[in-house]
Amino acid sequence: MTSPSAPPTRASLIQSQFASFRTYLDASNDKRERLIKASRDITALSKKLIFHLHRVALVRAPQKRAQQLEEARGKQLEEILGVWRERVGVEWEEGEEEKGEGEREEGKGRPEVQWKYARAVQGGLEEFIEAVSFLHYLQTSSLLTLTQLRELLTSSPTPSSSPAPKPILDVSPAAYALGLADLTGELMRLSINAIGKGDHDAARSACAFVRELKEEFDPLQPYVRDLRKKMDVMEASLRKIEDASYTVAVRGAEYRDKPEMLQEVIRRLGAEVEVGGD
Repeated sequence: MTSPSAPPTRASLIQSQFASFRTYLDASNDKRERLIKASRDITALSKKLIFHLHRVALVRAPQKRAQQLEEARGKQLEEILGVWRERVGVEWEEGEEEKGEGEREEGKGRPEVQWKYARAVQGGLEEFIEAVSFLHYLQTSSLLTLTQLRELLTSSPTPSSSPAPKPILDVSPAAYALGLADLTGELMRLSINAIGKGDHDAARSACAFVRELKEEFDPLQPYVRDLRKKMDVMEASLRKIEDASYTVAVRGAEYRDKPEMLQEVIRRLGAEVEVGGD
């Protein structure tokens, strides 16, 4: 005849409870580390795409430039989206183990998991928005909308696929604004390069675009965290574009008979941009 098992002691109950806390915290920390590593890779790939786009923007033949931009969208952009889908999106799904069984079955918890780890991927998200909005501008001379950005960040490369693709990340308007604020630095470099090759129309278009963006973003500063310091950079970028355009216009008249002197002025402008860049 077997004796009944002794009830658990208070100490064993406390140990069991703290063991579950340790398991939860370890899983949470591991998830955060994986997301941070993925965010760093997204940042590196996005910077690589931006550098490539600046080289493509210098191509004079419109058809060849358009072809290379489309190739960048099909290859380099898809590589970045692959990291979002395979290393970030999967973490939201795996994050459901932190919820109860009933919540998992009902599909609850996904938004909460995303908000909990949002800071872990924020750097990569902002750099990605900067890169993809720069690509969009070069292709269309227009602003990438929040809706278009969200359509890119889906679980399937083809939005019309069945079943309907789920969003990888619920991009907030604040994150969208912060990423777009960084775009102005690339447009400033684009303008200086355009001035250097004599394409003043492109520089004027970029200048008008940045000025309009600044006017729209100024009222948002009190409401978006970290936007104020980015607005300082945006204002500096706009000033550099305006100063470069003004300098070339004035010096162009002054050095009309000395083109080599004008080229030296343009070279110095480009050097200042490289030194003062991000």
